[in-house]
Amino acid sequence: MIGIWGFSFVLVDITFEFMLPLSVVLYRFFIASLTYLIIDFCLFIKRKLRKEVIKKRPKYSRDDWIMIILSSFFGVSLFFLTQYVSIELIGPSLPALFVCLLSPVFIALLALFLFKEKLSKKKIYGFIIASIGAFFLVIS
Repeated sequence: MIGIWGFSFVLVDITFEFMLPLSVVLYRFFIASLTYLIIDFCLFIKRKLRKEVIKKRPKYSRDDWIMIILSSFFGVSLFFLTQYVSIELIGPSLPALFVCLLSPVFIALLALFLFKEKLSKKKIYGFIIASIGAFFLVIS
């Protein structure tokens, strides 16, 4: 999976010969949204044909919807736009390093300090191995 994910940085870099970063982000989310709508519709039809009882979905307040929309915009859209602009400016290797290596490290450190999670030896060894691999990836 990491190999496919890493290849996406190179593929996005190639795509920039034809499109702007914002266009790539919009097309990506349009295709993903359409795919999820089709899957959701197929699952809905499947449940109807089986005559399964469809559970009531929870009611969300207006404030909940505002937070969901803001979170999805800043958590996903802004992330990909920033990533794609950085790929366009400096190439795919350094953004791949930051996303694939530093993001998990920062998440682990924030979890350590904010949620008082403990880092096991296995996690620390994983970070060390990932750091060495990312270092060799960038210098090659």
